[in-house]
Amino acid sequence: MNYDGTLAGWMLKPGSWRAPGFVQTPEHPVVAVSQREAEQFCEWLTQHERTSGRIGAADRYRLPTDAEWSVAAGLKADAHDPANAYPWHGDHPPAPNAGNYASGELHDEPLFAKLPIIADRRDAHRYTAPVGSYTANPFGLHDMGGNVVEWLQTEREGPASIRGGGWLDAAPALLDSGHRFTLARSARSFVIGFRSVLERNP
Repeated sequence: MNYDGTLAGWMLKPGSWRAPGFVQTPEHPVVAVSQREAEQFCEWLTQHERTSGRIGAADRYRLPTDAEWSVAAGLKADAHDPANAYPWHGDHPPAPNAGNYASGELHDEPLFAKLPIIADRRDAHRYTAPVGSYTANPFGLHDMGGNVVEWLQTEREGPASIRGGGWLDAAPALLDSGHRFTLARSARSFVIGFRSVLERNP
């Protein structure tokens, strides 16, 4: 698929995490990786950390499960909690320091001039933000909402699950921590990244 000049085409065009089309540094979350590539990174990191002696021989890095992601976001693992629907645990819209979401700064970019945004709000980052730019949640985790949407571990065949609102999202439903959707495992987008978890085993 080639970029067709539309926003939807730009979001899902094939590309490289090395050149996503906007400035990224080692402090920014990676984008434009498929779910399989995210899993391969976890496999590489596991071997690297085992070899260096930083983790045990049975320990491993992997993508979080849906239940783990829910708990990390402050939700019950087995049910959606409307009282804590948003990562900032307040009403919509989020305050500017609550996370990196689609706000007025996006309309400074011609490509995004007609994109829905959170009205009367601006944050400091038009695209992704360096990790740690916004307040951590009670578990010390950053960007459980905002910045990038995240791939999850999927045990079954077929599409892979994704959680969390990203820097291009403004609608309340998309920012709700309980929102889930799926994409093909091979999909790459400049709004999707991942986080890894360290599984300790005896």
